[in-house]
Amino acid sequence: MEVLMHSTDLFSHHAEDYKRFRPTYPEDLFSWLADQTPTCDKVWDCGTGNGQGAMGLAEHFNHVVATDLSSTQIQETSKHPRIQYRVATADDSGLENQSVSLVTVFQALHWFANNSFFNEAKRVLKPGGLLAVIGYNTALTGIQVVDDTYKELYFHYLFETECWAEERRLLNNNYDDINFPFVKKVTAPQCKIHMRWNYDDYLSYINTCSAVKKHIERYGANPVESFVIPRIEASWPNKDEKRDVFFPLVIQCGPVG
Repeated sequence: MEVLMHSTDLFSHHAEDYKRFRPTYPEDLFSWLADQTPTCDKVWDCGTGNGQGAMGLAEHFNHVVATDLSSTQIQETSKHPRIQYRVATADDSGLENQSVSLVTVFQALHWFANNSFFNEAKRVLKPGGLLAVIGYNTALTGIQVVDDTYKELYFHYLFETECWAEERRLLNNNYDDINFPFVKKVTAPQCKIHMRWNYDDYLSYINTCSAVKKHIERYGANPVESFVIPRIEASWPNKDEKRDVFFPLVIQCGPVG
């Protein structure tokens, strides 16, 4: 399946909340990426958002160029001496030919999964360099009604109310519908994000979802209040209790050619 679409800025208006409540990636993911990459000199993090992926990369790579379409998101990034943030599109990074050993995309490829981006990745990667795409689409608390409600909201309700863009289906299908230009696919470890959240933290995370914002704009109602809370409130009786929340990662990785 070939997907052709334009980069879309859906996150500028809530960049601060996005930074505060988005899950953070595990250290073992970045260690694995560094081990797979020919050299740890320079990496391009495309669609960096608030820089969560870039910050992890900076612990293992000498120079991280982190780009995003949204200038507001770039302004909300955490600064690091080895990270250079830029406003740039996925098909025009401003990088030199064969200048990076790794191209990463965290939780964003579905917005620009097209030949223009893949061609740009091929152009800037050194021979043997890797493209690594990482995402997550499920939050697991171990409370069945909470997890079932999350899946119903993300995989069904927000599509039925036309609040998810169709691009989101690519992530929901683990990016398996995308024709990646991999020479060969690298088998990735089973990594997961681990957060410790109380009830309000969990709801705040869901509120950062672009489709939730779209629902509020379109219908004047927040689905967290109308759809989620009535279903899960009784199952999380102590609202201050922090619970383990796990996000299994989707990882697609390989050298491109």
